[in-house]
Amino acid sequence: MLSDIDEPTFPFGLSEVHINGSDVTESHQILPDDLNNRLRFQAKQMGVSLASLCHVAWAQVLARTSGQDRVVFGTVLLGGMQGEQEADQMMGLSINTLPIRCDMNGSTVRECVHQTHLRLAALLEHEYTSLSLAQRCSGVDSGTPLFSALLNYLHTSLPSHGDSDGINTEFVSQEEQVHYPGIELLGGRERTNYPFELTVEDFSIAIGLTIQALRPIDPIRVGNYMRQTLESLVKGLENSPNMPVLQLEPDMRVAICVERSFAMIIGILAILKAGGAYVPLDPAYASERLQDILRDSAPDVVVADKRGRSTLKLEALSSVKVVDPNTVLSTACEMK
Repeated sequence: MLSDIDEPTFPFGLSEVHINGSDVTESHQILPDDLNNRLRFQAKQMGVSLASLCHVAWAQVLARTSGQDRVVFGTVLLGGMQGEQEADQMMGLSINTLPIRCDMNGSTVRECVHQTHLRLAALLEHEYTSLSLAQRCSGVDSGTPLFSALLNYLHTSLPSHGDSDGINTEFVSQEEQVHYPGIELLGGRERTNYPFELTVEDFSIAIGLTIQALRPIDPIRVGNYMRQTLESLVKGLENSPNMPVLQLEPDMRVAICVERSFAMIIGILAILKAGGAYVPLDPAYASERLQDILRDSAPDVVVADKRGRSTLKLEALSSVKVVDPNTVLSTACEMK
């Protein structure tokens, strides 16, 4: 999974993974009920865990903040469910952090979700593996951290206030407790010293997001962006699961340069259904004019057929993700 990864994932350029936490700020929010319900429904429909969807959305955030389309970040595993023969000699549960890889380049939303779900399941077989050993399996130079971002997915419960049917519940706080005198249970947000961390608290009827970020990064903005990414992800799963996963971003600009055809109409429709804005490029125009439009509009993705790629030239397309219109056409069968 990591053998061909030769570049670390450092969102916002954060490369120091041994911080004392004194310069870290955090933000908290509960996802809207509608988004919570839609995420759970899509996870059930796809036969994956809600954690898998959260991992994919976090990977999208890291892809955008690190400028990479193959991202690696740490995920927290609670040991004791699988694993080593020595596990039965351990007292209690162990907590371990292992790297997980998400490929954004060329993956559709559905493919990325399923792939991430399988990789999370596979990690359970290695939950006692040390992080240093896992890093040595990558192509990143020894001494350089493989990642500086973390996701901690927690299953917990809201305080009981009677029957929740028909009641909008707002979670304020909850103090976790253990039944062993003299033992203090540290919350999920206190277990690590990474400079960029997302904690997802699954309350069964609600989802809480906590962002920890090293100053001057604003955790509130990151938290809002994570929520928007989850909204775009679930919208993509509902409407366009065969669209490339990196297209599913709020207000993303997608240039489309294809010959006038049914494929062009479907492409524009798919872009709009995915929540993006399209930039029309007529391949009949002069190459220099189209390249100027491309530079001015700075699209995140270009949908181009053979003629479109020929007109735009390789140099203009070298710094942007290019998608074949056949990928967009396959979305038509998924649209509502």
